[in-house]
Amino acid sequence: SSGINAEWPLRPGMILDKKDQDFGEVVFDCIVFIICTLADHKFEHFRPVLDNYITTYFFHTQVYIKLLDRLKIKVEQFQTKNIGDIMKALEYLFKFIVQSSHLHSQASTIDRSFSKFTRSLLEFFDKLNNMIKVHPNRLTTAKTLKYFPHTIPELNKILPLQTTCQIISNFIDAVPSTDKKEKSTDCDSALIPLL
Repeated sequence: SSGINAEWPLRPGMILDKKDQDFGEVVFDCIVFIICTLADHKFEHFRPVLDNYITTYFFHTQVYIKLLDRLKIKVEQFQTKNIGDIMKALEYLFKFIVQSSHLHSQASTIDRSFSKFTRSLLEFFDKLNNMIKVHPNRLTTAKTLKYFPHTIPELNKILPLQTTCQIISNFIDAVPSTDKKEKSTDCDSALIPLL
């Protein structure tokens, strides 16, 4: 991280700056691209480095707001290729979101911000479920099934168990019935650790 110039035009903090809001989508797409690249098995040895960055060096307290907003927009817009990449990046997007929210809650004395964050999370999952219903594309559904369970460990850090289980239940109900067998297999991997 020491080799990164703090004045680099597309620094992560830019996503928070109103004067640079036009770059919000570019920054988000860059983050997704980097995460997808690191998700490739050829670069899996970099995952611990990214994990360490998030837990040790990542310090932006409001990034979670913009990341969730961008996720909701992308899911609503629905472009098959983009959604596939976003689903692949979902685990680490949620790591950033949860860590940012945690840092914000530590710095804030007002509990309302967390309630707003929870509502925003639930809105995202509602939109994700709606996407699966409205656009029953098998490839998109398969990728969503594959990567959705990876969000559960992060949700467990910040949400009551009952809320997390409701998110999972709503997601399972949204998956097309033609994918029931695959749905059951993949979603079990999300549910079992909760039991």
